[in-house]
Amino acid sequence: MSETGKIKAIARQLCRASGNNPDKTVRFGTPLTLNVDGCQIIRVLMLPAWREHMREARRMLGETA
Repeated sequence: MSETGKIKAIARQLCRASGNNPDKTVRFGTPLTLNVDGCQIIRVLMLPAWREHMREARRMLGETA
């Protein structure tokens, strides 16, 4: 398994350990506001829940986050 695969597997396990479904999409960060042709568009970044645990997974493998 590659490093990226190991990090993803650890992040998914950490997400499960915190009581969350790793495949559920969650809102990530602050909404981004774009002005397009005079219209204001608010964009929200949605990511899988396990992505919230990536930094901690990298630390567990000894990488810098």
